[in-house]
Amino acid sequence: MAQLILLGRALALKPGEYGELLHDTCTVSRHTVLRQWVDGKYVEERDIEKIPMYWYVDSKVDNQKVFCAYSGYARRIQEVLEKRGINVEVTSKTSDGLPPPDFSPTKAVKWRARQKEVVAKILANRGGVIVCPTGFGKTFLIKLLAQMYPTARILFTVTSADVARRVFRDLSSEVSLEGQVGMVGNGLYQLRRIIVCVAKSLHKCPPDVNLVLADECHELLTVPYIKQLQRFLRARMFGFTASPSGRSDQADAFATAVFGPVLIDVGYQEGVAAGNVVPILVRMYKVMTGPNLNGLSDPNSILRYGVWRNQSRNKLIADVVRQTQAEVGSDSQILIMVDKVEHAYLLGQLLPDFRIVTGPVDGDRYERLKRQGVITEDQQLCSVKDRERSLMEFESRDLKLVIATMVWKQGVDFRDLAVLVRADGLASGIGAIQIPGRLSRLGDKTVKESGLLIDFSDDFFSRLKNKAVKRMAVYRKSGWPIETRAGI
Repeated sequence: MAQLILLGRALALKPGEYGELLHDTCTVSRHTVLRQWVDGKYVEERDIEKIPMYWYVDSKVDNQKVFCAYSGYARRIQEVLEKRGINVEVTSKTSDGLPPPDFSPTKAVKWRARQKEVVAKILANRGGVIVCPTGFGKTFLIKLLAQMYPTARILFTVTSADVARRVFRDLSSEVSLEGQVGMVGNGLYQLRRIIVCVAKSLHKCPPDVNLVLADECHELLTVPYIKQLQRFLRARMFGFTASPSGRSDQADAFATAVFGPVLIDVGYQEGVAAGNVVPILVRMYKVMTGPNLNGLSDPNSILRYGVWRNQSRNKLIADVVRQTQAEVGSDSQILIMVDKVEHAYLLGQLLPDFRIVTGPVDGDRYERLKRQGVITEDQQLCSVKDRERSLMEFESRDLKLVIATMVWKQGVDFRDLAVLVRADGLASGIGAIQIPGRLSRLGDKTVKESGLLIDFSDDFFSRLKNKAVKRMAVYRKSGWPIETRAGI
């Protein structure tokens, strides 16, 4: 007989000898890349770092060794032991403090497909991961859980300040939650029963919350964030994500340790079939012209000259955008996503009717970009207030055309967005889900049958083309049909 004792964010297993069977189960393999300048070029060395998420302690009570691990492994440990014929007795020494749920708020709910199942999983488990597409209705679920637990302290954490402000506005507008919603981060410190927190400010939140809900939880799988999440000792903890795999460091397995197993996986095409999200159609244009990059080894230099400052590529993007505008109509919203500020302003020179939305740019960098011709005299920097105003205007459709950096890559609510243009050229698997996710929302003020994703395959240079190949693999896995077109 094995004793599995739940202790908030950790667990203990007695007798500790059983831990010998669990080392691989409770270990995360994280891929690391070391880039060094050797003999006039950058050389990458790749390594796999084995990170144990377990430890041993000596029990002072019965003088025996105890195996300890992160609490998210509880179900997996129980399954491993029971498969070996070992009976497991599970007990909990920590109460989450949640009262029995009040089901009366659910009577008037118009459920989208599988939302009821997600709520049932959260009510029945101490933690876990919810995989669902962008546009599934997470803010709705938070409102409902706050109503079902009218006295519980609930923390909802997001990675972006822009997203935090939007969720705060949405929750605060709910009559039944009036005066109960606060926000921590981005200069605010409002502690209420329900807290919307920017992830970088998690350390400012009180640790005695009852329920933690983490949006885009795959982005919190780093050591600093994991340490902050461990502070909430008694809380039930659930992570939401549209991309459970795809981190470049392969650290996705941290999610099980921190949150627990995947409780439900709603695939994108399942969401389309249920009417929760719209189909996404992909057009991939081939970029056949660019500078000779064979002498470059630094990845940033390759992106700078092959993507951001590639004049022929930028002209192709502008031509495709103009052609698409004529196709979808002047009333349609178009969003161009780039990775860097300099790329946004260079494209802005070719598409002056598009508003530029970026993060902050300091004075020295601004002057340097002006000297390089990246920013012209008639182009204005985007301030924090400008970004906030643009977000509200784009969400309301008062603004139609935008070039944005990754400050808008996730969490924003553009329900009527018709066309998203990926000009970034990045290979990230997570980005290949999150960035196009801006298109997934059902239309609000327009009838939206599908979203059009336009991307570019940089065929003139193999290392850039490989990034496009990786993006397309993710698109196909999501069930998004791809039409390949020659550059116009």
